[in-house]
Amino acid sequence: MGVQHENIVRLLGYCYETRNKIAEYNGKLVFAGYDERLLCLEYLQSGSLEDHISDEPCRLDWSISYVIIRGICEGLKYLHTGSEHPIYHLDLKPANILLDGDKIPKIGDFSLSRLLVSTQTCVTKTFIGTPGYMPPEYIDRQEITPKFDVFSLGVIIQKIMAGQKLHCQYAHTPPEKFIDLVCENWEKRLQATMSTDISLEIKTCIETPLKCVESDRKKRPTITQIVDELDKIDNAKSSPIGQVTGVRKKRDFNKLYASLDSTIGFNDDEPIIIAPPNSVQLVIKNSKEAPLKENNQKVMLELTGGDSSVDRPGLDLVVVLDVSGSMSGEKIDEMKVAMQFVVRKLCPIDRLSIVTFSNDATRLCPLRQITRDSQRDLQKIVNGLIARGGTNISAGLQTGLKVLTDRKVSDGRVVGVMLMSDGHESSGDARQAPVGNVPVYTFGFGKDSDSLLLREVTAKSIGGTFSFARDMDGLTMAFSHCLAGLLTVAAEELYLTVSCVRDE
Repeated sequence: MGVQHENIVRLLGYCYETRNKIAEYNGKLVFAGYDERLLCLEYLQSGSLEDHISDEPCRLDWSISYVIIRGICEGLKYLHTGSEHPIYHLDLKPANILLDGDKIPKIGDFSLSRLLVSTQTCVTKTFIGTPGYMPPEYIDRQEITPKFDVFSLGVIIQKIMAGQKLHCQYAHTPPEKFIDLVCENWEKRLQATMSTDISLEIKTCIETPLKCVESDRKKRPTITQIVDELDKIDNAKSSPIGQVTGVRKKRDFNKLYASLDSTIGFNDDEPIIIAPPNSVQLVIKNSKEAPLKENNQKVMLELTGGDSSVDRPGLDLVVVLDVSGSMSGEKIDEMKVAMQFVVRKLCPIDRLSIVTFSNDATRLCPLRQITRDSQRDLQKIVNGLIARGGTNISAGLQTGLKVLTDRKVSDGRVVGVMLMSDGHESSGDARQAPVGNVPVYTFGFGKDSDSLLLREVTAKSIGGTFSFARDMDGLTMAFSHCLAGLLTVAAEELYLTVSCVRDE
């Protein structure tokens, strides 16, 4: 119960009971006591990692594969270094790595684990573990060290990266050729979405397990060193929005931030430059004829061609999007279609900022005035979104609110946050986010979305609403209805003069 980490299966409770039952003993029936023990563990919807590894390489999307590799490493690091005495799992394998709905990995099955008082080598007389995942020193001499789990980790990562079939060929393939084969397979799979950052992730994630399975345990890295290598990948990324392809090359794009640190401000919103207004035209929708005597008649009019700077105040809109692992595939494609609609519907007096969240939150662009150029940039950002990681709705919401709080230009402007999520939070608590006077419009996408949480967030805001979208059409329609309310102009005082017009 004391082992608490997002990459460790949670023990929720246990039951211990002693019962008596009739049993045969020395030819006689006797009452015998027996103990019954039950463990209650958290339910993980996506089964074990073993269910998702096939003979062919690259069955899993790269974004999901990387999240799984990273999560297993983080969980193992916690076991080895997170408490006073290290915990050695001793049976790490895909069957013991469970995945939640967002494909976040959690290490489970500690039936063979050992809590050791030191990190020195110990010898056991009992042979434990699973063939194929046990290191040579244990097979030959039953020696247990921290490098036991590291060896098992290396085998797991190899199977994720190469698939079962290619992994079996590793022993007969030179390391350099094996690395090239795995990288080539991933490049073929990713093709147009391949970027420098993803290429670095793939290369590191195949080189690292080769070190982990060294026959000499002294040559294997520690789990801390492995996690440090993965940290270097993230730190070396050329942009805080490494999950967005195509944007990195646009160096003249406004400065991007990815941190919730209060010392970093989002006060780089673009000023509003308005073009000269168009003329306003009155279009009559009903018959032009009416009786000469006094009468009641319904009249429907439409004002067209009006400039929004005259008709309504400008809108500063922040759209906060869920890009966690559960959004991969058709879902993220559907979200992109809905977001393209939002970008097209805004006009030059409006400004838009896009924030995404998975394990953490990233502001992909500042509040940008809607122009033809900015629409193209915003559409590129939307098209480049990739799903990976967990679900931290709280981080996304707080970042979106901070974009509005830190604005330089705010007088006379309407504000709003549109928050879309398809799952339950894996970290954080969005209910605690201080929404203040900002209306927050939440959208639950799909049956697995946390409607209760999203409703509670909306209830705390002034004027916000909750919408449920089952599919792409539903999400686009929900976004459309929300925008209609934000962009509609209501005339409080309208004076209509009706005069006779003689036909010439």
